[in-house]
Amino acid sequence: MERRPDFRLETPEPATITPFESGVVRSGQLVASSCDDVHLQLDEVLEIGSLLKLDTGEVWMLAKVMDCKANPGGFRVDLTLLNWINKAEMRLLFREGGFEEPRLQLIPEVAAA
Repeated sequence: MERRPDFRLETPEPATITPFESGVVRSGQLVASSCDDVHLQLDEVLEIGSLLKLDTGEVWMLAKVMDCKANPGGFRVDLTLLNWINKAEMRLLFREGGFEEPRLQLIPEVAAA
């Protein structure tokens, strides 16, 4: 993954999680992050090794599930980030390329804030 110094995630933050294998969208909570790692709290178990698309208020991420353990609030999922892009940056790339901007999925909790 390209290391970029401007990458920051606010925690806790709501997130939508979409495993590529199933395509089933889930809601979760981003509880911690570091340069290459993200930790989520979910109500459901995720398969170790699966690839996910994460969507927060400002960032889209591609990540791999490294661990998933039950805890009192459901499941703590440890992820390794493979790549990410800021949504504002994505919009700029689309405009510069002459493409219609993608419809960005809004997370209900973020949209209400």
